[in-house]
Amino acid sequence: MVPQGQTVTIRHDGKIIPGTLDRRHNAPRSYVVETKGGRILRRNRRHMRLTSVEPYSLGTHQDSKEQEYRNRKQ
Repeated sequence: MVPQGQTVTIRHDGKIIPGTLDRRHNAPRSYVVETKGGRILRRNRRHMRLTSVEPYSLGTHQDSKEQEYRNRKQ
């Protein structure tokens, strides 16, 4: 069983996105996950990967690198 609040990555629309485990779902091996964008999704345990990375730092790092690149181009 995965602990509540655990950071995870999940598959959504063909992409791997970060999220936080909200709670266990009634369906077998299923969990409710909140994504960076605030969406609530149900995912089977097979479509989740546990991670020790802070849930929303993955996108933030990339966003800051893109901003840094734009600033250099100007």
